[in-house]
Amino acid sequence: MTIRELLKLNKNFPFSLFTAIVLTACGGGSDNDGGGDSPVNPQPPTPEKKEIMMMSRSASSDFTFGSGDAIGVYVVNYSGSTPGTLASTGNHVNNMKFTYNGSAWSGTTKIYWKDETTKADFYGYWPYVSNISNVASVSFSVKTDQSSEANFRASEFLRGKTSGVAPTTSIVNLSLSHVMSQINIKLQAGDGFTTEELSAADISVSINGLKPASSINLSTGAVTATGAESSLKAYKESNLSYKAIVVPQTVTETDIVTVKIGSDSYNLNKSMTFESGKTHTATVTLNKTSGGITVTVGNWTVDDTDFGGSIDQELDK
Repeated sequence: MTIRELLKLNKNFPFSLFTAIVLTACGGGSDNDGGGDSPVNPQPPTPEKKEIMMMSRSASSDFTFGSGDAIGVYVVNYSGSTPGTLASTGNHVNNMKFTYNGSAWSGTTKIYWKDETTKADFYGYWPYVSNISNVASVSFSVKTDQSSEANFRASEFLRGKTSGVAPTTSIVNLSLSHVMSQINIKLQAGDGFTTEELSAADISVSINGLKPASSINLSTGAVTATGAESSLKAYKESNLSYKAIVVPQTVTETDIVTVKIGSDSYNLNKSMTFESGKTHTATVTLNKTSGGITVTVGNWTVDDTDFGGSIDQELDK
C-alpha cells in the first residue's frame, strides 16, 4: 500500500486559530501506544515515504505566528465507536511538537493513522510545553507586566479539539480558541481634561486584584485561577486605548482599574467576572476634582456591551 501523508497547519482566525492536519492511513502498524511525543507507528510499513509538510497563513492580524513558535498536538484513538479519553501518556500521539520556521511547520517525527478504519480525536494547544505530567492540570501564567507587545502576546493560551475524524488523506481542521479573557480599557477626557492633554500625558493603566496563574484542562478547555493576587500592567494598543490578557476569574468590590497620570491616581472600584474566551470593554471618563473623590459608572458587562463612567482625581490627603 502506498503511504501518502501530508501535514498542514492553517492559522486563519479573528478570535480562533485554524489548524489543518493531515495524517495518512497505513495498514499493518502495531497497536502499541507509546509515551513521549512519538506516535504509535513512527515508520511506515513500506519504503515509500514522503516528507511531512506544514503550511500556515493568517487572514487576521488578531494573532499571527512567528518564527520559532510551536504547538502541541495529541491524537486519541476510538475503541470501535467509542471515543477514547485524552490521557497524560499512552495516546496514539502524545504532545507532538510542531515548530514554525517563518514559512512552514515541521514536526518531531512523522505521524500515521492507527489503521484504515479507526477514528480519532485531535487536541491542540499553544504555546508548546515540553513536559506535561497531567493533561487535566497544565500550569500557565499571564505576564504581570504586559506593557510590551511581546509580554502581551506571551500571555495568550490557545486550545482546541476536533472529534471523530476517520482515517483520510484530506485535511483535518483543528480550531484553537482563546482560553484566557481580555479586557479593553478606553480612556476619555472628562471635566478638567482635554483629549489632547490626555493624549500627551504620561499614563499607565493597571488591572488589580487578579490571580495571574492558572491551571488548564487540555481535554475540556476549563481554566482555573490559582495562587496569589497581583496587579497587571496593561499594554497600550493605541492612543488612550489599553488592553490586557487576564485569567478567567471573579473580582469582588476592589479598585479593579487604576489609571495613573503622572503622580495622580484614578481608581475604579467594581466587581467583575472575567469569562474564558471573552473580551470585556471598559470606557472610563477621567475627571479632575477640587475636593474629594467621586466615581460614577454605568453598566460593565461582557462582550459587545460597553460600560463607562467618570473617575475624578484622587487628591493627596
